[in-house]
Amino acid sequence: MRDQGNRDGLKAGYLKHLKLLTGAGVTPMVIFDELALPAKETCVSEKVQYVVAPYEADAQIAYLMKSGVADPALIEDADLLAYGCSKESILRRIIEDADKEEEERKRKRERKEKEKANLLKALILRRKHINQQELQTKEELRKKLGERESLEKNRLSIDNKIMKIIGNK
Repeated sequence: MRDQGNRDGLKAGYLKHLKLLTGAGVTPMVIFDELALPAKETCVSEKVQYVVAPYEADAQIAYLMKSGVADPALIEDADLLAYGCSKESILRRIIEDADKEEEERKRKRERKEKEKANLLKALILRRKHINQQELQTKEELRKKLGERESLEKNRLSIDNKIMKIIGNK
C-alpha cells in the first residue's frame, strides 16, 4: 500500500513536469534506463516520445544530443559532462537547486543574525558588569579616601595637641 502511494506520487509529479514542458511549447523526449517506472506509463498515456536505454540513460541522452536529435537535457546530475556534452546544453533541476541554495543562504543569514544578536547581548552584559565594577571601585576609593582624610585629621589633631603640650612647657 505504501509503495503504491509513493508510485502514485512519483507519477503525479512526473505528469506535472511533463505538462509544464509541453505547455511551454517544448516537445519532450524522455529517456529511461531499463527499469520499469510509472513515468513510462504516463509517456504512453500522454503520447510522449520515449526511449529505453539499453544500459545507462546518460549515455543514450549524450548520443541523442550529439547527433542533433535532442537539444538541452533536463537531468538530476552532471554526468553528461563526462560524455562530452557542453554545460550550456544541460539543464540541471535549476528551480529545485536554486530553491535549496536560497534556503541554505536564508539559514546562514538567520544564523549570522542570531550570532550577532547574541554577541551584542554578551557585549552589553559585559559593559554593564564593567560599569558596576567601576562604581564599586570608585565607592571603595571614596571610602578609603574618607578613611585617609579621617586619619589625616586625627594625625593633625594629635600633632596639634603635641604642639600645645610642648608649647606649654
